[in-house]
Amino acid sequence: MPSKLEERPWDDLLEEWGGWVEALVLPGEAGDHVPATWRALAERPSAEGLEAIWGAVRLPRFKEVLGWALRDAKIARGKAGWMLVYRLRLWEETGLDGYRDGFLLAGTPATGEHLARLEEEVGPLPDTLRSLWGAHGFLLLRDSTFLASPVPSQEALPHRPRLLGERRDKDSGRALECLGFADVTSSLVKCVTRAPGATAWEEHVVLAERWGDRMYEWHLPTLDDLLRGRDDWLEAREFDCLSCGACCRDIADGTALVSEDDLVRWKRDRADHILASLVPGHFSQMGFGTHPGTGTCLHLGTKENANACSIYDTRGWACHALEPGSAKCRTYREVVFAREGRNNPGSPRT
Repeated sequence: MPSKLEERPWDDLLEEWGGWVEALVLPGEAGDHVPATWRALAERPSAEGLEAIWGAVRLPRFKEVLGWALRDAKIARGKAGWMLVYRLRLWEETGLDGYRDGFLLAGTPATGEHLARLEEEVGPLPDTLRSLWGAHGFLLLRDSTFLASPVPSQEALPHRPRLLGERRDKDSGRALECLGFADVTSSLVKCVTRAPGATAWEEHVVLAERWGDRMYEWHLPTLDDLLRGRDDWLEAREFDCLSCGACCRDIADGTALVSEDDLVRWKRDRADHILASLVPGHFSQMGFGTHPGTGTCLHLGTKENANACSIYDTRGWACHALEPGSAKCRTYREVVFAREGRNNPGSPRT
């Protein structure tokens, strides 16, 4: 019988990342080389297991993504030492209605001694960056670049944070000191900044020339944005879901798809009322049913609010993936608001 480590898509990880990942290791074989929290998550992926690793990390939006996107996790050995590999459902979007799995590679935590040594060299770090390194010494980011590591044994691949010194904004001419924390060997380095002469670093992410003297404001201005790979949460404040409901009013039977993981969860939780609401959908998947003639999801509306989801806490992955202010959100609003004659301040950008 093949072991749990031989099943796909983990074979894909070894094929794609063989230069970084030398072998996958069963939790019991990793021993004291890795934190006990890693072994627990690899044995049984769960929200509690993630919280044990990420609880102190001050990245709320990225942690929320991890919480619902996690499918599995395994321990690995590689050129950067021991790693925890997260298999995530929403790592790479492949189309309007589908996603394929992807992997997030993460190193062993930096110790207090590692962080203290780095801060002696460069000055006090932002709390977000410090807390992230306290959970994982490095991350392989979405765009295939490394978050640098303060852990000496990991520096061969992700490299050490790089103090670039003063750089000047290309447009405004403002000067800031830059500390590279990701992509530190490239020509444009992802940096946090501080005012010249200041001691502590601020969580203001810019791109800085490694060899030149310029820096550039970036569309992902915080570490949370960088890890999620998006910044449209900034505009989402305009989009109040509880006064809208458009995404749940412009669907048809089976178009709001649910995943196999959703089905397993609802069966486990004995959510028979949800299972009974499902109908055949696209791509041989199941989806939510709608009220006849209206295109409104069966689960839209509660006693308190007609735009609230009655199964919000356990809603499906497709519903969770649609974020306020995203392109799909804006399109739903455009269609439904026009049909209902409502003003739409958040119409799609041209």
